[in-house]
Amino acid sequence: MQFKNKILKNRSFLLVVTAIAALMVVLATFFYNASLSQPGDTFYSTKVNVAEKFLSMLHLSQKSKAEFQVTLLHTRLEEVKQLGTEETIETKALEAIGKQLVTHNEQFSKRIGSSIDSAFPKTEVLHSVNEFATVAMAIENIAENNPAFGTFGDIAEDVRQDAVLLYKEKANSFVATENQNDVYMYIGKRLLEVTGALETTTLNADSSESVELYLDRVEPAIAEKDFGKVLIAIAEAERFIGVVPLGGEDILDAILYPDQATTTPAIIKATTSTATTSF
Repeated sequence: MQFKNKILKNRSFLLVVTAIAALMVVLATFFYNASLSQPGDTFYSTKVNVAEKFLSMLHLSQKSKAEFQVTLLHTRLEEVKQLGTEETIETKALEAIGKQLVTHNEQFSKRIGSSIDSAFPKTEVLHSVNEFATVAMAIENIAENNPAFGTFGDIAEDVRQDAVLLYKEKANSFVATENQNDVYMYIGKRLLEVTGALETTTLNADSSESVELYLDRVEPAIAEKDFGKVLIAIAEAERFIGVVPLGGEDILDAILYPDQATTTPAIIKATTSTATTSF
């Protein structure tokens, strides 16, 4: 009798394990199919409201949560690219993805919040904010270049502008709170990074001119010891370079404050050399 009960228990255990395994397979298949959905599709709400929210719960630190919002914004960028290839773009699709842009913006700003002073290194905060702004800029450029997107580009523009303002706030806070030598070293590093990116990135005429204008702001700002302005100018230039691999270099005229200006690659190299040695 005991042997028979043991067999029954083992069978019950195997049935439970099998049922759980089957459920996991069904759920995995379901979430995989949802992950492939595009704005306006039946499973898109499951993708953004269930799958992505579940994944966000796996990120525990403020840094990880903020960076995950950047990852999600990259996903929205790919969706925008896909929408741009379609003959017609449905209003419900634009509303769905527009809602997500607003949500990512709110969540990202919330996670960054006081991070410049506590949650994770200030330079990493600046990097995350500028990447977020760059992806938003790419989305904005693509949408503004396609009349089928209607006013969707305005939402992306608002998100990008919010991120730009957030970067300015964090850059000024970084300069005001960090050791001056660390600020000098960081500026030198950023100038070298932008110079390197320019050497490996092919820009169109408008982008090249914009980068030159923004970087032309660096040298006089250094002379004035306005290091917040230096970082902001470098970041502005870097966004124009950064949208190229993202596929967002479509229209760049008058998108990022054309009254702010920078320098040519040759001047950048000279400025970088001066900055790193004089600091």
